[in-house]
Amino acid sequence: NMHDDALVLQVRYEKTTHLIDLSMSCSVAALQTRVFLKTKVVPLRQKIIGFKGITGALPPAATMSEIKASGSLKLMLLQMPEKPLLEKCPDANSPEFAIAVRTALSVMQAYTAAAQEVLEAASQEAGGDEDETTGSPDDQELLQKIAET
Repeated sequence: NMHDDALVLQVRYEKTTHLIDLSMSCSVAALQTRVFLKTKVVPLRQKIIGFKGITGALPPAATMSEIKASGSLKLMLLQMPEKPLLEKCPDANSPEFAIAVRTALSVMQAYTAAAQEVLEAASQEAGGDEDETTGSPDDQELLQKIAET
């Protein structure tokens, strides 16, 4: 069923156009994770422009179908300056504190889930039929490869 809604996005960064394989049900966070693996630009510093009708930041949890992604779009990646997850650090006793922490957490969770998704897809492509419990050494290897790229 992954293949019914297969999607290949063209993302231009500096002078290179990268082809990113996704499905319409993939999240923005998954797209950004794959873009990171090809460009080394971390998700929080990515600004991907070219989606119709979207100004500002792409919501990490939104799916490709929700943002009307299509292979015909010419997307462009800009690397933004380092931006903290929290705009300002609220006082622990202030009502904004819980909201700020929840916001930061939801962003981090979106990227963690996306990284997991990308890892699983990669191990399937590598013909990973090993049962889940023994999958961790392979994940370590994959993370090692990611770190080296």
